[in-house]
Amino acid sequence: MKIILADDATLIREGLAGLLERLGNQVIALAEDAPSLLNVVDQIYQGDQVPDILITDVRMPPGMSDDGLRAAVQIREKYPDLGIMVLSQYVAPAYAAQLFSSEQFSLPGNHAGGTGYLLKERVSRVADFLNALKTVASGGVVVDPEVAVKLVREQSFALSSLPPRVSTV
Repeated sequence: MKIILADDATLIREGLAGLLERLGNQVIALAEDAPSLLNVVDQIYQGDQVPDILITDVRMPPGMSDDGLRAAVQIREKYPDLGIMVLSQYVAPAYAAQLFSSEQFSLPGNHAGGTGYLLKERVSRVADFLNALKTVASGGVVVDPEVAVKLVREQSFALSSLPPRVSTV
């Protein structure tokens, strides 16, 4: 797989890049903050290499809040065929829901890129992580159970705050 990797923690970024390359993948670009992630993706798509997947963290400079995830949402809108794997310590339900509910989102076999959201501390086997990356790169979906619960709760809260439906007969 051709991979773009974004994480502000140097040891995580470089360590994961080294691991992925040792396992036969090609890390074609690294980014340490959200603005450079957006730039590097644009540069790659203007060149001759097409990535299979983007792996990004949620909290990245410059804001150190959900900048990485917001960048992923922007990238999904611009490059819907790129698989996006969010790999983080944090769950950001609002932007995660936006990433998963993108108009470009589709099922495996279609030409839209897959989507994944895993929590770093819950990835216990490298083989499982690689399988998750392959699933997302091929258009599939991978979601950590904790992320899924928070997404469902966020959606349930949003629905419960709607006014009751009024019918006129």
